[in-house]
Amino acid sequence: LAEAVRLLRPGGSFVLDFLNAGATVRSLVAMSRREVAGIHVVERRWVDPWGPFLRKTVEAEPGEACLPGLPREERVRLYAPGDLRAMIAAHGLTVAAEFGSYEGGSFDPETSARFVLVTRLEAER
Repeated sequence: LAEAVRLLRPGGSFVLDFLNAGATVRSLVAMSRREVAGIHVVERRWVDPWGPFLRKTVEAEPGEACLPGLPREERVRLYAPGDLRAMIAAHGLTVAAEFGSYEGGSFDPETSARFVLVTRLEAER
């Protein structure tokens, strides 16, 4: 955020698109299987209590040929909407709009998959 603010001109906008942590955790699918380029892969997801981070591993099913880049692990920090709003404010940005989807739907903390904030830098730096 600090770098985004440094690059913005007064009156400039910054859009922050993030997952809605609460809804994501509530709907988390612990394990799934799918086919990628003809290879069957297993994806495992969990919330790491030391983070809080959302973690996911992707690996080929036992006995399958391995794809380049597998196995791999992803890790995303979970931020509650209130934490993101506070971080935005602490960096001198104001929230102009909030959305819960890419289509511009209202943000619902219980059901929205995304948390999209349109922010604006108001003050001279």
